[in-house]
Amino acid sequence: MLLPNNRIEQKFWQDHIEPVRDQGLGVEVKFLRGRPRFTYPPGIVRPVKGDRPPFGVCIVTFTPSPLGDL
Repeated sequence: MLLPNNRIEQKFWQDHIEPVRDQGLGVEVKFLRGRPRFTYPPGIVRPVKGDRPPFGVCIVTFTPSPLGDL
């Protein structure tokens, strides 16, 4: 899941990600350096602006927990 990392104070982050992230419980977070560029499929005209988000992003990976549902 690609998420804006300027929202880590929000309720969804604090309730569902922060308590279990990077503890081997099935939720891993990787903060990306800078702001990535998005690519467009062939035939789509790339806009002059708008190929980067105005905020940093992070990748959140959910995998089945070895402990079952928490």
